[in-house]
Amino acid sequence: MTALIVGGLGGIGRALVARLKNEAPHLTVLQSSSDGRENTIALNLLSDDSVDAAAQHVEQLFGKDKGLRLVVNCTGMLHTESNGPERSIRDIDIEFLRQNLELHTLGWARLVKSVSPMLIKTVRQEQMKPRIQVGQKIRFWPPCRPV
Repeated sequence: MTALIVGGLGGIGRALVARLKNEAPHLTVLQSSSDGRENTIALNLLSDDSVDAAAQHVEQLFGKDKGLRLVVNCTGMLHTESNGPERSIRDIDIEFLRQNLELHTLGWARLVKSVSPMLIKTVRQEQMKPRIQVGQKIRFWPPCRPV
């Protein structure tokens, strides 16, 4: 079986990948990356073509019937070099807000749409996304245990 960890090379994603590999060694863990590392696939959540190509790549590697057991999105953008966290309503930059919505909302929807046909049908399908607030521990909703 296969797990796809989007953002698996970032801090949270890397920790999740390590835990999955430790606790479920039979699971093939794919991470999104553009650097060509082993067990990575190229994936840009801002591009329909990239997300569809990544889904097709997963299907070619593992087949549609074996499919995915787990898909987790660990991507996130709190701020960039030019845009810091907003401290007040006056600090909101509409274009930066648009980029955030594109990545965090539409990007996840693109991914779910493309990979949902490969999710194993006998497994309860739930969307799991880390809920993170600066300075707080990571929580997952719905609560879950590693596979």
